[in-house]
Amino acid sequence: MTVDNAGCTDLEWTVTESDGSQFVVIDDYCPGTGGSDHTLRNNRNYLRTKQFLQSADCSGFIVEDKQNGILGGITLVYNFTSRQELRHGVELMNTLAAECSPNLTLFFDMRYAHPYRSIGAYSNVAGDTHCVIKRGTKIQAEACETNMLSLIIDMRYDKAMREFSEAEIKDLVQGNADSFGVKQANGSYKVYDDLLADRMKYGISFPTLYEVLKRNGYAVQGSKERYSFRGIDGHTYEFSNVFIDNQAYYYIQDGKRIPMKTYFYNHWPFYSIKQMTGLQCAYSSSIAKE
Repeated sequence: MTVDNAGCTDLEWTVTESDGSQFVVIDDYCPGTGGSDHTLRNNRNYLRTKQFLQSADCSGFIVEDKQNGILGGITLVYNFTSRQELRHGVELMNTLAAECSPNLTLFFDMRYAHPYRSIGAYSNVAGDTHCVIKRGTKIQAEACETNMLSLIIDMRYDKAMREFSEAEIKDLVQGNADSFGVKQANGSYKVYDDLLADRMKYGISFPTLYEVLKRNGYAVQGSKERYSFRGIDGHTYEFSNVFIDNQAYYYIQDGKRIPMKTYFYNHWPFYSIKQMTGLQCAYSSSIAKE
């Protein structure tokens, strides 16, 4: 018996398999509202994965062994910077999974190492894919590419975007939960077929805002990498992803550095865009309901 962090007493026992391998089973007890709840947990997959990886070819992956008392978890991390590298990683992942023993589950993180992924302790993981694979199953590259391309469109990474066709971009944007439009003078919305907001609902990125301003006739100086404009409130704004101070994003207003509301934000919510520019943005799903 053990006492967990919540002060509850958990039962545990050891199971010995036919080949002599042992693993621990825990009856995780947590008091419920109308009684008590018991959840069975074990470290068999964790131990068997460690055993498998001792002889498996893990080249190309970083093995993250996350200790958690008796329980634990192992994740195989693959970092990629291009569509070609992503597809190669998927091949390596499926090959490795095909070699593991039956009833073993492998966990993979396909991490997109894009230019503005990390700032401070925060990582923009919108382009990543977490994969869970058992022997006999495969992950399709298209599922991972969807997340990658969503991030690319959001951040307007031109070089990376050229790895995808115009048709692929429009197919992804059409009907996407993060597609959006801008209200026009006649009251209708112009919904874009090549722009997306952030998947985490932080709004639209600095480069995407540049596109929106240009397409709606705003007087913008500079390029999407760094630009300035005069807002309807009379203030002059300047935005760029390179505006970083003490591991936090900022923007320039009337020549002064202003920290973003949250240190890792390089996106603007729709209400802030309206306050600064007068442009009213809305998600496509909301527009359809009007």
